[in-house]
This record gives sequence, structure tokens and C-alpha cells, in this order.
Amino acid sequence: MRISPRTAVLAAGLLASVVVAVDQLTKAWAVRLWSAQPETVFGLNWWQLDVTYNRGASFSLNLGDHFPYVLLGGATVLALFIWLFRSPASRWTVLGVGLMAGGILGNLVDRLRVGAVIDFIEIGWFPVFNLADSSLFCGVVLLVSGYLRQELSKPRASH
Repeated sequence: MRISPRTAVLAAGLLASVVVAVDQLTKAWAVRLWSAQPETVFGLNWWQLDVTYNRGASFSLNLGDHFPYVLLGGATVLALFIWLFRSPASRWTVLGVGLMAGGILGNLVDRLRVGAVIDFIEIGWFPVFNLADSSLFCGVVLLVSGYLRQELSKPRASH
């Protein structure tokens, strides 16, 4: 089922807004909880709450000042919404773009507010992450799987 461009952009924007709000609430909760008890607050054998401030990119890669990250993130969100408006959109595309945009914007809010991304979920050996990172990852998975599903359903040319 195809969705009109206007509806697709509005729905993805609404989802992105929800992701940003929930992401910021969970980060505020983690920082408040961690500030009261700076050691690992709680956890199981395989995960724990550990607040870190990531001034770099994914997996703590650092390109210096946070301005390039803000500029690149903003440009990426703008490009996603322009692409969504101009392309035939399915529910999966809208969900993917909304989750990706929400994840990018959630981390942009951190960079603009505190100069770093607040990460707090630590699972085993994996780098510390947050809800925005998870949202971004899930959005990418949805877009890629939707693209692959679409490509695989196309009739194959016979030789």
C-alpha cells in the first residue's frame, strides 16, 4: 500500500518527534539516577547502566569539534524527508525514515545541549549506546529490508 507524500512526511515526522521525546526522557532519567550513584547503577550479568558522554561519532570515533556532526546530522534528516516526499512510500519506508530521523535528532539535541551524546546502555562487549542509536539502527534495518523485499519481488528478466 502506497502512502501519499504529505501523509508519509507527517507520519514520519510524528514518529521522529516521539522517538526524540522518549530518547531525551530516558537520557535525563539515566543521568539523574547515575548522578546520585556514579558507579554502575544497576545491571545483570550481561547489561548495565553506565552513563558516558560521547563527543565522537558511532563507536566513539572522533572527528574533532561537534559542529560537523550537527551539520551532517541535520543534512541527513533533511535529505531523508526530501527523499520520502519524492518517493513512493510504504508503511515500512515511513517507519524506517521516522526511526532514523528520530535517532539522529535525539543525538543532535544532546550535541547542541551538552556538547556530547549521552550514552547509557552497556551490554557486554558492545559499545555503550542509547535509545536514539537503537532507533537509528532499527530504521536502517527497516529501510534496507524493505528495499531488498521490493527488489526480490520484481519479475526477473529472462535471457
